[in-house]
Amino acid sequence: MRVGQPDVRRRGSAALWPAERRRRGNAWGRLVKVATDANEPPAEYCYDPPTPQSYGGAGPPSPRLRRANPLAQSLRHAAPHVRRLRRPGPLAQRLRRAGGLHRRIAKILPNGANHGRTDYYYTASWQVVEERLDPNQADPNTPAALAGRQYVWSLRYIDAAVCRDEDTNGDGDCLDDPNADPNSGGSRRLFYSGDGNFNVTALIDGNPGSATLGAAVQRYLYDPYGAVIVYRGFWGQPIDWDSQFNTKNELLFCGYRYDPETKAYQIRHREYWPNIGRWGQRDTESY
Repeated sequence: MRVGQPDVRRRGSAALWPAERRRRGNAWGRLVKVATDANEPPAEYCYDPPTPQSYGGAGPPSPRLRRANPLAQSLRHAAPHVRRLRRPGPLAQRLRRAGGLHRRIAKILPNGANHGRTDYYYTASWQVVEERLDPNQADPNTPAALAGRQYVWSLRYIDAAVCRDEDTNGDGDCLDDPNADPNSGGSRRLFYSGDGNFNVTALIDGNPGSATLGAAVQRYLYDPYGAVIVYRGFWGQPIDWDSQFNTKNELLFCGYRYDPETKAYQIRHREYWPNIGRWGQRDTESY
């Protein structure tokens, strides 16, 4: 390393954790709070606490194990969301009992005086099959009730998505009328197109009633480490993530889920930071 070059290998260095961001992690090194502006409230993330099955144990976790879990003790802000999320219905309860793999189960973002909340529902293979969205709720502890996006996954690879069905009128139905134009109907279907490394390179309009059926509505380019550049379907100039033309697709590099607030990829137990080409946590198998 050259003299005067910042040491990005050190966890506490300014190059790895920029001074303008406020971050808080839990006992397992996962982010639970992030703020990019000192004048704004932080984004919050909730995780499914690890259970003995995650680390080779047998049988369901006992209540005593849950109380003694260091993660539950450290998640002072996120633990109420975790406890509440187990209550709403059989699907959430099944995922909690069968999973316990430290998956991200909710994301809470400030929205003025209220909050926007996204709840994630998984398969046993860590594939998100449904996102429930509530962009404007007063109580951040209340799980979102309406389905906003639903996903179909390929059998050929764990991170290869086939399509996304999206609710466009806020009624919680992602399949109102697949033949309708998404600009006038209540749902929209987008197919994923990727390369040999399972990087998502384009989203294809899949609504039979759409005037752009079969055309690309979004395109993506990546640098060697996975930092993404977003384009509209006809290329042109790159667009910002908050642009009205962005479909807010988070499945990108290698099919991993991108987190626009932290600019990291969520990959099972760990986060990967493409801007520095490093993992945020040690591999659970100590690899």
